[in-house]
Amino acid sequence: MRAVRGPVVVGCLVLYALALVSVLPGPLFIGAGNDTGDVPEGLWAVWLAPLVGIPLVWAFAVFADRTSLDTAVRDALAEHSLGREVCWLAVCLLGFLGGSVALAWLFGLFSADFLLLAAPVMRVLFLFVVPLLFTDRAGFTVSAGRSMASLAMRIDLPAERWRWLGLVPVLLCLAVVAAVEFRAPFTPLALLIGLALAAVVVPEELFFRALLQTRLELLLGRWAGILAASVVYALTYALLGRYSAFPGPAGPLAMRGVDFALASYGILGLLYGFVWSMYRNIWLTLLLRIGVISLLVIPTMDLVG
Repeated sequence: MRAVRGPVVVGCLVLYALALVSVLPGPLFIGAGNDTGDVPEGLWAVWLAPLVGIPLVWAFAVFADRTSLDTAVRDALAEHSLGREVCWLAVCLLGFLGGSVALAWLFGLFSADFLLLAAPVMRVLFLFVVPLLFTDRAGFTVSAGRSMASLAMRIDLPAERWRWLGLVPVLLCLAVVAAVEFRAPFTPLALLIGLALAAVVVPEELFFRALLQTRLELLLGRWAGILAASVVYALTYALLGRYSAFPGPAGPLAMRGVDFALASYGILGLLYGFVWSMYRNIWLTLLLRIGVISLLVIPTMDLVG
């Protein structure tokens, strides 16, 4: 796998570079996907969060005992056929995309208002239930030591309490997004609806980070795994297009093409993936993902007041 690690990293970086060039403002880039010369709404927050967050995430984890955590992850997945499980996860992802389109078509026969219900249903089925069956309890099987579920969800050992330090960079990232996206006070109802919309991505975050990225990291190396998972994550939203459940900048950015998906979802995927890789604390990644979506979606809702 070391032989393919370099090409994976280079290929992903080239994709990101092309995506950023196509959406950057200025006359030089008009016609390359950006026909207005302006950065699309929401992208400044998307770009600033990783620029602030990734260095902070690293700074708060650099002095911790990450070696023992990495060893525990390898031990937890030691008896798994990682390559085969990645293939099954790819099949699940295709099922999610195809199922979302098919179910949206079926719902559309009754009412166009039901179209956006398809993706959340398919998320639960193909990004949680089916992977749970085909990767042996979602990859959380006990192998040589602690299970992945215990590693990801229970951070109660005294020697591992440093993994909660990631809460600081996560909250600072959310503060950056809030500062950029803040427009007007919103009502409690808007907050509840926004959080409810954001909560539907919980199975998705478990799939892309805890299942797919963890295996890709073990197969390809840390950064190659993070990059590959974030590209797959962005391409998923590019293909999902108008069937995404999120209005506002969390949805239409991907609808504008693969370049915008990479420049938005892909860049955020690097941040989500790095938080997961450094702390293996699923609560932090869920807080960050739900927080970012809420801050991007709530200001676009008609209930803002």
